[in-house]
Amino acid sequence: MGIYAFNRKALEFIPENTYFDFPQLIKSLINNNIAVNCYDHKGFWLDIGRPEDYETATTLFDELKSKIL
Repeated sequence: MGIYAFNRKALEFIPENTYFDFPQLIKSLINNNIAVNCYDHKGFWLDIGRPEDYETATTLFDELKSKIL
């Protein structure tokens, strides 16, 4: 889980009309000598990738506001 941020150049390595996920993209970038970096965040994290996760986050926001803002 995490957040991905890419330079627009990375779009050139994503094939059209084909299933292609982030691990494949990262491998493709590395194989083409494009820099790939990561940052290991140790702070608070709440995944909102699914609708029910987003709903939970919305409910918890007031309680967690001081930790995340």
